[in-house]
Amino acid sequence: MGPMSNIKPRDVTGLLEKLSRAGYEIRRHCCDHYIGDGERLICAFAIYPCWGEIRIYDLTEGNLPKKVTKIFKEFADSHSLKLIIKGVRRSFGILRC
Repeated sequence: MGPMSNIKPRDVTGLLEKLSRAGYEIRRHCCDHYIGDGERLICAFAIYPCWGEIRIYDLTEGNLPKKVTKIFKEFADSHSLKLIIKGVRRSFGILRC
């Protein structure tokens, strides 16, 4: 049935709990999740089980905390997902991928 059957809602909840226990704040908007450190947003991510991917959009201009990267890598590996991290640069206050 593919990667979609591999991910259950409790798996995503577990990922969010790990990030929270690591000291990050999470905000969800539809299928997207935003992670902050209490002072700023550090990344946004979405899980695409039908594509077998988890995409992270780094909002820190290349300084994504290693702790966050490790948590996502463990989640991706345990669910056979490809982890894609894209940098986002700021230009005149506008985020560009």
